[in-house]
Amino acid sequence: MRRTDPELHARRRREILEAAEDCFARNGFHGASMAEIAATAGVSMGLLYRYFANKEAIIESFAAQDSAAALAAIEGWAKAKTALPAFRNLVRRLLDEAMQPETAAIVAEIYAESLRNTKLRKLLARYETLVTKAWAEAITRHRAAGTLRGTAAPEVIADLLLAAIDGYSGRRLLSAKRLPTAELEAVLNELTRLIGA
Repeated sequence: MRRTDPELHARRRREILEAAEDCFARNGFHGASMAEIAATAGVSMGLLYRYFANKEAIIESFAAQDSAAALAAIEGWAKAKTALPAFRNLVRRLLDEAMQPETAAIVAEIYAESLRNTKLRKLLARYETLVTKAWAEAITRHRAAGTLRGTAAPEVIADLLLAAIDGYSGRRLLSAKRLPTAELEAVLNELTRLIGA
């Protein structure tokens, strides 16, 4: 029995996900077919199905990757010796990523599909809960270290922070304008006040 090469497996999986991202961004979740994804990735349909049973499985993989990356970034901030510079850098990066048109298109497709697909909605809700909890724990940790102040419930601050990042980046993206440096600094100032820095 032939053994799977882990590096080849990981590379193929990455290539398929990148192809799916292109297809979803171009044609939407329902407009993109598994055949189109396979063709874009340069793999056979049989190989594609060996990695992902359907488009929902691909979206689940996107959500898992995004949540793992977010959790790692938040944990990095939680461990930072000073809260403010690390927080500003993290939020700057999150806003920049969220305002990329391709990223926004995929996120919109995933959220739209989750409103029709109960299984996907539950999965996304689980990831959202994990990310919110991570922010709340990081805020609590910084308060305990004396690098943040405030008495509002960390979970409430975490929810507001996520809503601000998602909402602001979405509105800015719709305006089709680059975010001026002065405006970005003003946003960062307000968000640092929100967390108690």
